[in-house]
Parts: sequence; C-alpha cells; structure tokens
Amino acid sequence: MGYGEYSGNQSVHWLVVHHNGKARPGAIRGRDPIKFDDIGVDAERGLTPGKFRVRLRYGSSEEAAQALASAKVTEADGSYFLVFDVPAVSRPEDKVEPADPPSEVRVDW
Repeated sequence: MGYGEYSGNQSVHWLVVHHNGKARPGAIRGRDPIKFDDIGVDAERGLTPGKFRVRLRYGSSEEAAQALASAKVTEADGSYFLVFDVPAVSRPEDKVEPADPPSEVRVDW
C-alpha cells in the first residue's frame, strides 16, 4: 500500500510513501531542480509548457474507453481532481526494470 505525488515548486518535487500492513510507513523524496518555467518544455516529447503529462496504461482500447467513461471528478479543499482506476500488472522479476509491458502510471514534465 502507498502513494506517490509530483508537485511543481520552482522545480519538480516527488514523494513516494509506502507501508505494508502494520509496518511503519516509509517515504522517499526527491526533486528535479529544473526551473519552474521549464516544466513541460520538450517539443520532441509533445509536452505542453507549464503542464505535467500523466499516462495511464490499459490492456486494450476497450478498457481505456471504459476507464474514461467511468472517471470520477472529485473535490477537496477547493481543488478538483480526475480519478481513474488503473489495473496493476503482475510482471516477472526480469520484466520490472524496464517495465514490460510499460508502467501502469507515468508522469512526464
């Protein structure tokens, strides 16, 4: 169990928090010290300046269309969020790094 977050703050900061049952949670934090104005400035990857790109993996076009149709819009503290459920893939150890098939969730900036 756990979660991960990516935040802009004069750079890009990331956080991954994990825990297992009753074990104490652990966290890993890091940052990409790029200038805030450089987030999303990569035309070769088709990114949009000032934006994060989030890619979600599905096993078929039908699964992706169903996820899009069932996406939820939630609100918390004046912010609005799109929420999707993405199926986890069980990979053999030799297919984890690099992920094959591709990772379930990817964030580009």
